[in-house]
Amino acid sequence: MSDDELRTLTRALERRRGVQLCSYGNARGCDSLVDARHFARMVAANGGHAFDAAAVERARARVRRLFEATRSYDDGMRSYEARCDYERAFGEYVAHGDLVAALLLEGFRARFEPSDGIGCRLAARERLH
Repeated sequence: MSDDELRTLTRALERRRGVQLCSYGNARGCDSLVDARHFARMVAANGGHAFDAAAVERARARVRRLFEATRSYDDGMRSYEARCDYERAFGEYVAHGDLVAALLLEGFRARFEPSDGIGCRLAARERLH
């Protein structure tokens, strides 16, 4: 993942500050994001990026094998469901934000709405094997 891609994703998340924050997990996996100041500290501690670049790259290499695009969001899935499918398929933890970043970078469409909480609706589904 290039620095430009990381900066773009971080800026996009910063614009939504307060919407994507939660009290039980975040894009780095082990800490909790409970307020905008904590988010700003986490980004600063991670070299100005909100995502784990290595984890996003691992996920990017796998998401095309696991998911396929759908015509509409109604035929798709929620991002949390995608994370559960990913972890089941590959036996490896992935932070929710890192997986969403990987899906977006691989061209999958996502719709973010306040009713989705910290997640989003994906125009994607798990491939049938």
